[in-house]
Amino acid sequence: MTNQVVGISMLGDVFQLALYQVNGYSIPLFAAAALILFMSALTLAYERGSRVASPLFVLALSTSWWLAGFGMMYCSQNLELALWWCKAAHIGIVFLPTTALYFTANVVGRDNFSAGRSLTFAASVSMMFLVLVYISPDFISGIERRWWGPYPFYGPVGSTFVVFLVMLFATCIGLFWTSLRSAPRDTSMHRRSKLFMVAFIVGTTSIIDFLPMYDVDIFPVGRITMLCLFTITTYVTWRYRLVDLTPSFVGQQIAETMTDALIVMDRDEIVRLTNRSACRMLGRSQEEMLGQSLSATLGDNFVAFLETLSSGKPLRDVETCVLDSMGKSKTISLSGSIMRDRYQKPVAFVYTIRDISQRKAAEDRIRQLAYFDVLTDLPNRAQSNEQFEKCLQIAGEKDIPVTALFIDLDRFKRINDTLGHSAGDELLQQVATRLGTCVREYDVLAKNSPDGAENFVARLGGDEFVICLFDVYEIQEIDKINKRILLSMAEPFQLGQHEVFITASIGVSRFPDDGNDVSSLLKNADTAMYHAKNTGRDGASYYDAAMSATAMDRLSLEADLRKALERGEFSLAYQPQVDKRTDSIIGAEALLRWNHPVRGMVPPDDFIPLAEETGLIAPIGEWVLNEACRQTSEWHRAGYDSLMVAVNLSERQFRRDNLLQVVTNALLSSALPPEFLDLELTESMIMQNASSSIETLAAINTMGIKISVDDFGTGYSSLSYLKRFPIDVLKVDQSFVSDIATNVDVAAITSAIIAMARSLHIDVIAEGVETPAQMNHLIEQGCTKMQGYMLGRPMSAVQFRALLDEEPVKAKDSKSTVVSFAPRTPVPLTES
Repeated sequence: MTNQVVGISMLGDVFQLALYQVNGYSIPLFAAAALILFMSALTLAYERGSRVASPLFVLALSTSWWLAGFGMMYCSQNLELALWWCKAAHIGIVFLPTTALYFTANVVGRDNFSAGRSLTFAASVSMMFLVLVYISPDFISGIERRWWGPYPFYGPVGSTFVVFLVMLFATCIGLFWTSLRSAPRDTSMHRRSKLFMVAFIVGTTSIIDFLPMYDVDIFPVGRITMLCLFTITTYVTWRYRLVDLTPSFVGQQIAETMTDALIVMDRDEIVRLTNRSACRMLGRSQEEMLGQSLSATLGDNFVAFLETLSSGKPLRDVETCVLDSMGKSKTISLSGSIMRDRYQKPVAFVYTIRDISQRKAAEDRIRQLAYFDVLTDLPNRAQSNEQFEKCLQIAGEKDIPVTALFIDLDRFKRINDTLGHSAGDELLQQVATRLGTCVREYDVLAKNSPDGAENFVARLGGDEFVICLFDVYEIQEIDKINKRILLSMAEPFQLGQHEVFITASIGVSRFPDDGNDVSSLLKNADTAMYHAKNTGRDGASYYDAAMSATAMDRLSLEADLRKALERGEFSLAYQPQVDKRTDSIIGAEALLRWNHPVRGMVPPDDFIPLAEETGLIAPIGEWVLNEACRQTSEWHRAGYDSLMVAVNLSERQFRRDNLLQVVTNALLSSALPPEFLDLELTESMIMQNASSSIETLAAINTMGIKISVDDFGTGYSSLSYLKRFPIDVLKVDQSFVSDIATNVDVAAITSAIIAMARSLHIDVIAEGVETPAQMNHLIEQGCTKMQGYMLGRPMSAVQFRALLDEEPVKAKDSKSTVVSFAPRTPVPLTES
C-alpha cells in the first residue's frame, strides 16, 4: 500500500491550523457526532430518573469521539497528522462494544445475565485493544489517502478487534431478543425491547466503515446508521421512561414530588435536607435553608415541637403559623417523626409541613357566613342562640339575671320602598353600629361578666336586632339602656344625599322570670316588642303574661285573615256622599267590612293594619276595587249613571308596580267608565317620595280617574307640592269638622283649606259631618259636598240601592250615557 506512515509528528503539530483543510466529507461526521451528543445530553438532563440515561450518554461519548476523531483525520493535510487523529479516534472505537453492552445491561436488567462479570471482561478487553492501538503496528498497520480523505488499514490485531465488536453487538441484539420474547405482547416492555433491538441491528451495520480498511473501496457510511441507533434509543427512552426503582431513587423522587414541605434536621437542629415544596412554601432557596438552625428556618416556636419529639411524644397535624421570607404569615399543619439508626438512637428529625392557609381561610369564611350576618358583621340568629345558651347556662348556675332586648325598626319598609334596598342596607349597617356603641358604653360602666359571658348585639334578620344584657339586676339600668338606644335611633341617618329619621320599638324579657330557655325568652321579648309598636312605637315594653294572650289572639286573627278572602267573608259598606246644593246623592265611599264566622264583625282598625303588615292588603285591596267598580256599574245600569264611587288605596297598593294594571282590569271587567272612579289616598302617602307619587298620580289622571286626598290637613304637605299633584278632590278630615262650630282656630284652618282648594280649582268634600251646626258652617264657607252620620251611615249595597230609590240621584246631565273605557295613554297590561 502506498503513502504508508508508521510514525507520528510532535504533539505540537496537532494544534497547527495550517496543517488542516476543511473536507466536505468531514462535515457529516462532525454533525452526526454533535447530534448524537446533544440527544444523549438532553436525555440525561430531562430523564434523570431513567436508568438508561447515563449508559446512553456513555455510549454517545464513545460514538461521538469516534466520529469527531475521524472527521479531524479527514481534514489533516499530511498522513502523519491523520494517523495521530486516527489513533485518537480509536479511544472511542475500542470502547464502543463495551459501552453498548453496558447500555443493554441496564435496559434488559442486570439480573437477566451475569452483567457484572461480562462488563468487567469487556472493559478489560477494550482497554487491552486501546494499548495495542498505540504500541502495536499489527492493530493499525498504516494510513493512506482515499478519494474521501485519509483512511487507516488494519493488521491482524485490528481484525481481531472487529470480531470482538461484532460479537458484543450480536450479544446485545440477542439480549434484546430474549427480553422481547419474555415480554407479554402489546405491553410497553414488548414494544420497548423491539425498538431497541431494531436500533442495534441498524447500528451494527456501521461495520461497513471497517471494509475500506481491507482495501474495499466503499465510502464509510456507518455514521448514518449510528445516528439512527441514537435517534431510536433516545425516542424509546423518552417515550417509555425506564426508571430504576432503587430505594434511594424512590426516596428522592417522593421527596421532590411531595406537595407537602419536607425538612430533615440532624441532632444539632441543623437543616440537612429540604424539598422543592419547602422552598416554595417558605419562599427560600435550598442554599438559604441548608445548614441553618431550626429557629432561623421555621421560627422559635418550632423548638418546642422539637422538644416534644425528643420526649417521645407524637407530633401529628399540629396547627401553627410560620413566616415566609416576605414576612407573610401562613397557617400550617405540622407532623414530625424521629429517624433512628439500627441501634434505635435518634439521628435526625423529619418534619412534614402542609400549607393549610387557604383551607383555614375557607373555614373562617364558612364560619363567618354560618354564624355572622353578611351585611352588618353582627352575630346572626344561629350564633345569637349559641351565645344566649352560654349566658343562660352560666346564669342558671350562678343565679344571675339575663335580659333580652328585642329591637325592631318602625316603618323600615318605607325606607326600602322609597329609597331602595341599597339605602335600606346602609341604614341597617348604621343601626348596627349605633347599637354596638350603646352596648359598649354600658360595658364600660358595668363590671366584667363572669366565666366569659358577655353582652352582645345580634341581627336576627330583616330589621330585627337583639341585645343580650348579662348580670343586670335593676330595672332602672335596663330603662337607661333602652333610653340610650331610642335616643341613638332618634339622631338622623345620612343615607347618601338623604337625611332619614327612624324610630325603634323595644321588647324586654328577663331570665328566669319570662323564660327559662332561649326560645321562650326571645319569643316573649318579641311579644313585648309588638306591644310597644301597637301602643305608639318609639318606645319599650316589658313582657307580661297578658301580652302572650294578646299575641296569640293576633296570630289567630292573622291566620283567619289569610283565609277570609277565599271564604267570601269580606263585604263592602257604602257611605253616601251628598251635595247640599241639590240635596242629592252624588256618590259613595266604599268601606271594607269583615264578618268573621266566630268573632262576628271585626272592626276595621283591628284587621286593616294587620293586613298592611302581612302584605295581605294587596289581594284584599284588589278585591275591594273590583267589587266597588262592579257594584257601581250595576247601579249605573239601573239608571243611576252619574253616581261616583270612592275607593281607598293603601300605601302598599299605591307603591306596587302593577297598580295601573289592577285598576285597568277592574274598570274593564266591570265596564265602569273611569271618570266615575275616585281613588282616595292619604296626605302622608303621596308626600313620601313625592317625585314618584307625581308620576303615578299623573298616569292615573291620564286614564280619566279622579284622585282624592283623604285626611287633608293632618299631615305635612306644602302648597308647592299640592300645586304639582293632579288632585281632583280634597277631603277635610273629621278631626277638623268635629270642632268647626265650637273652635275658632279650627274654623279658620278649615276655611283656609276650602279657600285654597277653590283657588286651585280642586273640589272639597267634608268628612264626619254629624250635626246641623257643622253642616251649616261648611255651607257658609262654600263646602257643599259632605259625608257623615248625619247624612247617612255606611250601609250594605242593598240598603244603599233602597236609599237611591227613595231619594233619586239627580244626574248632572239627564242625557248622560255609559261611555266605554279607553285610556288616553298606554297602560301596561302586565305587572312589571
